Amino acid sequence: MPSSSPSITIATFDPSLSVHKALVPAITSIHIACIETDGTISTFAPPLDRERMERWWTGKIEDVRNGSRVIFLAFAEPQEKLVGFVLMVSPAHRRLGVGRKLMERLETDAKAFGQTLIQLDTDEGSAAESLYTKLGYNILGVIPEHGISPLDGSLKGSTFFWKRL
Repeated sequence: MPSSSPSITIATFDPSLSVHKALVPAITSIHIACIETDGTISTFAPPLDRERMERWWTGKIEDVRNGSRVIFLAFAEPQEKLVGFVLMVSPAHRRLGVGRKLMERLETDAKAFGQTLIQLDTDEGSAAESLYTKLGYNILGVIPEHGISPLDGSLKGSTFFWKRL
């Protein structure tokens, strides 16, 4: 964990910016770190194939380009180093408010787009589960043994949440 809390800036991914398109390797690295560090259930399981994951993220960028997806990025200043996106936060930058800032930006933008309800899920017992509760999300329920841990192959539950905006 960094020795002091960096200033965090939340940005909306803009596929027209070459600096954002160039972040695919960094986004992939954070995705890999989240899976390998705490077993985040997140589309891929070990053994992880970096090229395949980068292609997957490139597809998500195409979704942004055609308007069917929004991706938020968190940058630590002054280095402007990418430290989180959506709610996958680099293990090296956790417990610094990055997740809270990403969620606050998500809620602000969702309201601006006319959304009145957010539904989400996370691994049962994860730090995100605690964060969502602190941010006023209501637990809808838990599906036991919903996903497979990429760390050890065990079955993990998923907690589902909702919040009216």
